[in-house]
Amino acid sequence: MPIIPHKVFYWTCPLPLILFGAFWWYVNQFEGWGQWAAAPMLILPIAFSFLVSSWGVVLIVQERLREQPVTNLVLGTLVGGSVVLLAIVRWLQMEVTQSF
Repeated sequence: MPIIPHKVFYWTCPLPLILFGAFWWYVNQFEGWGQWAAAPMLILPIAFSFLVSSWGVVLIVQERLREQPVTNLVLGTLVGGSVVLLAIVRWLQMEVTQSF
């Protein structure tokens, strides 16, 4: 039975959210400087989210070239990329609040 990239993608797209939730919970177990020391762990799920969303974009382009429906792939890409989108929105929020 061949492994279809779409099925692997559908199974991996919620993993960044799960990892981010687990790492966020772990970082919040600390107080003060401990959170600052443990916070770089959050880079891993953000990077994984970027990879999953990039993979989703590649699959979407491939399916559009074959003129196939891409609704499920778009939803999976949004779920997989939600962590990196959250990081971008938080960064923009900090930039805007610091500029005023």
